[in-house]
Parts: sequence; structure tokens; C-alpha cells
Amino acid sequence: MPETEVDELDHAILRLLHEDARRTYADMAARVGLSTAATKRRVDRLRESGVITGFTVQVDHAKLGWPVEAFSEIRYAGTASVSEIVDTASRQPEVQAVYTSPVTSTPWSRSGCAISRTCRRSSTGCGATAPSPGPGR
Repeated sequence: MPETEVDELDHAILRLLHEDARRTYADMAARVGLSTAATKRRVDRLRESGVITGFTVQVDHAKLGWPVEAFSEIRYAGTASVSEIVDTASRQPEVQAVYTSPVTSTPWSRSGCAISRTCRRSSTGCGATAPSPGPGR
């Protein structure tokens, strides 16, 4: 896939969207010195080219009662694939993100927890099991 040309105005728009993904085209246009229509066209082009892959929300997990953040290595037995483990872990409410490394196939999760016991529960999959984990799970 050819590399997408991204100029300084595109970078400025990306910074603004990173600060607030719900920012209006009019607000971004005023800040970067373009018309609203030109700004929308740039955002559309960045989306169509795959530079922008989606929009997200940032959550203050402490306000949800999860003031502790833990990184946990996910270990599993059997024949479950990494994608199955990541899928299962991602469905747990405490899990904020799941990471894999190109160096090792061991997934890691970032979880928000209310207390240490919850973190321990979260690091073992919050009571969920991955599909086809095999014996010894």
C-alpha cells in the first residue's frame, strides 16, 4: 500500500482530533485556517487512506471505581490462539487494552481495578476462559 502524503495541515488536524475526537469541523477549520468544507475533505481523505482508523473515547477509570491500574501477562494452557485470548480478555469490563509483542506471542492486558483482589481476578481473565483452552486451564 502506498504511503499517504500528510502535510503540516493534516498533522495539525490530527493533533486536534487527538485532543478531542468530537471536535467539530468548524472548530478545526478555524484553528488551522481552512474552510469547514476543506477540513472535512482532509479528514475524509485521512480516513479513506487509513491514516485515521477510528475515533475513541478516553475514560477516567478511577471515576468508575477502578483507581488501580495493573499490567498483567496473560498465560494460558492448551491450543487457544493468541487472537482468541485477546478477544476473550478484551470483553472483560476491567480490561482497558490488550497488547501483544512481535518478540513474544504472550499477550498482556492493562486493567483498571477497584482493589487488589479485583486486579488478581482481572489478571486471570475475570472468570472467563478462552475458547478451546485445552486441559489444565
